[in-house]
Amino acid sequence: MLKKLFPREEIGIDLGTANTLIYKKGTGIVLNEPTMITIHRADNRVIAIGKEAADMMGKTADPIEIIRPMRDGVIAQYKLTGIMLKGFIQAVIGRRARLQTIIISIPVGCTDIETMAVKRTLEEIAPNKVHSISQPLAAAIGGGINIKQPVGRMVIDVGGGTTQIAIISALGVVISKTMKVGGDALTDAIARFVKHTHKVAIGEKIAEEIKFNIGNVHKDIKLENYQVNGLNLITGKPIVLELTA
Repeated sequence: MLKKLFPREEIGIDLGTANTLIYKKGTGIVLNEPTMITIHRADNRVIAIGKEAADMMGKTADPIEIIRPMRDGVIAQYKLTGIMLKGFIQAVIGRRARLQTIIISIPVGCTDIETMAVKRTLEEIAPNKVHSISQPLAAAIGGGINIKQPVGRMVIDVGGGTTQIAIISALGVVISKTMKVGGDALTDAIARFVKHTHKVAIGEKIAEEIKFNIGNVHKDIKLENYQVNGLNLITGKPIVLELTA
């Protein structure tokens, strides 16, 4: 009876530069939102997090500041990162649930101090139940690689804002590099290509849909054409554009 009233949840958090995902055991991915937080400059009061914060871009007055607490694969503002994560967790597990385990994947460029700061913040809602793992190691596990073997393996983790490249061996990261380019750059490139080639303007959301549906680097994979709505920059009228992979 108590388990039904106060369920014990196990969650995994993927802390990314562009987006943060939360996975709940037995359910799957329950949150995928921008790694963003909005505060009031006067008293640092948190106004919004995630998608709600992203929706405020370009619509806020001067006292309101929209912040990306993750920059270039590192935790730029660990206090705000912790506050954001706590808000995300409370949104997905509810007030009655109790956390049994939190596993958070941390970008490889973060320092031990930054990692410990985030873990301590999460331990405020789940004492002694927070574990961290480097994102390249987490990616390797997800790809079915045995990370215990003393064999060098290269892992390339393409995120939204950054790409992490690491050589892993025997449960550790031997050497790594973070590049300031990721999936968001591909999305921007698609939007620029459509604008330059077809003289049609499309939004970021449409460009991302194109990337997911017909983005392809394999010549032997054939994909059907994809139709999108855009704005004809010559006539100023809406247009339906058909694109090939």
